[in-house]
Amino acid sequence: MNWRSRVRDFLPLSFYDFCLLIAAVTLLTLQLDHFADDPGVGWHLRTGEFIATYFQIPDYDPFLATNVRRSWISDQWLSDLMLYLINRSGGWALNYGVFVIIYILTFFAVLYAGIRKITGASLLAVVAAFLAFKLAELHFIFRASMLGFFFFSYVYVLLYSLLKKLQRGGEEITRSAAAIGLPKDKRLTASTEYWGADLWLAYAILPILFVIWANMHPSFILGLVLLFLAPISIICDRLVRGRGSIPGARKKLLFLAVLCLLATLINPYGLDLHSSIFSLGNSTYFMSLHQEWMSPDFKLPEGEITLIIFGLIGIGIFLGGSEKLRWGFFEFLLVAVFGYLGLKSVRMLPFFGIAASVPLVLAVHNLRSAYIFNGGLLKRFLELLERVEARERSFSQGLLPFVVTFGIFCCSYFWGFLPLYSKPLGPSPEKYPYGALEKLENLGFPPQRATIFAPPEWGGFITLMGVGALKPVIDDRNSLLGEEFYKHFYNQSRPGTRFLPYVRSLGATHLLLNTSSPIIPWLQSKGAREIYSDTVGTIFDVQEMQ
Repeated sequence: MNWRSRVRDFLPLSFYDFCLLIAAVTLLTLQLDHFADDPGVGWHLRTGEFIATYFQIPDYDPFLATNVRRSWISDQWLSDLMLYLINRSGGWALNYGVFVIIYILTFFAVLYAGIRKITGASLLAVVAAFLAFKLAELHFIFRASMLGFFFFSYVYVLLYSLLKKLQRGGEEITRSAAAIGLPKDKRLTASTEYWGADLWLAYAILPILFVIWANMHPSFILGLVLLFLAPISIICDRLVRGRGSIPGARKKLLFLAVLCLLATLINPYGLDLHSSIFSLGNSTYFMSLHQEWMSPDFKLPEGEITLIIFGLIGIGIFLGGSEKLRWGFFEFLLVAVFGYLGLKSVRMLPFFGIAASVPLVLAVHNLRSAYIFNGGLLKRFLELLERVEARERSFSQGLLPFVVTFGIFCCSYFWGFLPLYSKPLGPSPEKYPYGALEKLENLGFPPQRATIFAPPEWGGFITLMGVGALKPVIDDRNSLLGEEFYKHFYNQSRPGTRFLPYVRSLGATHLLLNTSSPIIPWLQSKGAREIYSDTVGTIFDVQEMQ
């Protein structure tokens, strides 16, 4: 029996299996506590209900209390419908389970398999996929952005495979055709046949995928960035490095990118969808209002993982040397563009982790040629890693993801719970005012209608729990209300003589404030009496106030 068989008998799990189990366990035990605490959960689910009930996609806001008909671009309407239908079928447990399954498969099926195929390095592919998995956990919440991770990973893998086949295999075919004396037009035919099937597959799949993606989440913009980087990289490789490619490659890739861009126009709002996304992204006020749009804190886990990725890439290039580095301009552009976006905004870090995965593997693999591995313990360590790599390739990585995800689905769908997780599902009672809304229900709301002045982060929760009778005056949909409304709201929402007139001008019948709000002591000093208070929320009747 050789060493590989003995090691495999002793440890029946591969490194991939081990990392997958660690990722799944930590996800279920540590990351689900505040999974549904995103402020938009309520209006996302109600949007899906609206579409399923009225069979129309909203072009105006149906949730906030206002006398003005506000135009609204529901840029995630398809994912909202999906979330609602899942919730109707299996409640919170099934929604949790579906998101966990999508998240695991994104990184340990789609991304890992793509990295392994592109680079041929099984062990490093696991490391890169695991780092991307952990980096994306900062945005592991009940939001359609996780669907964006899946789409982005799929486009990334498909495009990368096509591009590498273009740049490497196609050149070999062309050179071989030239060596046997084929005319130039015959060489083009030969090289095109080499990757033509992959190109037609991309033409068939990607436009359809972008139609779906554009109706599910605004992150489709990042997918378009990926597609346009490919032909740019071919041009840069030829002009700067003198590297050739299959004739017409850049035109075909550019046509693919343009085709996918046009496909994103197939949505209920046309170009208005794109303009709304860019207008929000260009708002300095909103970008500084939310922590997720700010630069990462390198003392937090996501900042540390980002530094690890940059550090490993830098070490691989510096110690391994640039002569044998298997990077083209595509790799440089991926790290530069998505690295810049990630350093500018925390919300972009998950996409940086995905985009940098193949360049990371290629950079670390480049260390094999480093002088420090020429002898001594490091050379033995490298030999050990090569043996582990050989063992890793002997395993089939298709079974465990199926077992894990199938188990999670069965638990969440048939029995209504998540394995390894026993805490309550849905928005946290410690963060959202369940008791206050229950009190309003006891007071007759519904069937009576009430207009609630509450913090924006509670607006979606009121929409979810109020069953249409409790309407907030504001929620977290920044693009709906605009900068001026938000600025005025925060400017007036402070103790002072202008507060109550502002509340009344919005038509509010009740105040629902965080119990720690400084407005509450000021109201009490003016003789206002709360009708309900607990550790989370406090209610005042506006009509009783002087």
